[in-house]
Amino acid sequence: MDFLPMIDFYQITIFFDQHSPSIIAFSTIALAVITAFYAIQTRLLTKNQLRPAFSCSLIGEAQNMRLPYMIGLHLKNVGLGAAFNVRVEYSIKGIKNSKQREKIHDIERDMEHNVALIQNGQPLRHDRLADRVIEVTLKYEGISGKYDTKFQLNENEFFSDRL
Repeated sequence: MDFLPMIDFYQITIFFDQHSPSIIAFSTIALAVITAFYAIQTRLLTKNQLRPAFSCSLIGEAQNMRLPYMIGLHLKNVGLGAAFNVRVEYSIKGIKNSKQREKIHDIERDMEHNVALIQNGQPLRHDRLADRVIEVTLKYEGISGKYDTKFQLNENEFFSDRL
């Protein structure tokens, strides 16, 4: 310990006394930068938490217990935020001119909405023989921005238990 210079407590207090305005200014700036960093991080986390998110599945509805089932699209907002101006676009993969659109005003969190699928002006029906893939694109707005979500739903996977 002989090689370390001995610093007197009195010298430390004199140093802080002489440089106190600089030390206070530096500390204030450092505290402001740290506070701004955490404020920005908190805002980003909050925005991401309030984002709407959807689950999408096919549903079938029959007027009697025989096939064919009328096919619908079941949307559920599983996110923590509401979705506004929801636009649903769907088409059947491999079939030209099968693209359809529907607009839904809003879907609150934990709310569900069903969309009847239409092809050529008629309800889309499942008839055991069809092996169709329905491509769904959701475009919607939330508090934190605009989003696009895409789904590919195989018709036979949803209705195999009913065949």
